[in-house]
Amino acid sequence: MTLEQTTLDSEDDVMEYEVLDSTGHTTHTWKRKNASSVTEARLLYDTLTKAGYLAARMTRSKTQGEMMTEFDPSAGRVMFIPPCAGG
Repeated sequence: MTLEQTTLDSEDDVMEYEVLDSTGHTTHTWKRKNASSVTEARLLYDTLTKAGYLAARMTRSKTQGEMMTEFDPSAGRVMFIPPCAGG
């Protein structure tokens, strides 16, 4: 995966994925106006959701989210929440 793992630019065409993981979280940024970047973002979205992660489109205030059921290249900031393991 060649998605940049960096902080979000102020540009409107830069989207952000935050993946909650064992390190806390990993941030992936990508450009929605770049076809190869969108393809990589879709692949990451599909990989994570097939692994059981929930995707939530976050509001600008970063306090609320809306569950996503399909890839949206204009979603802005998306948080991926790992599946819960019972025991």
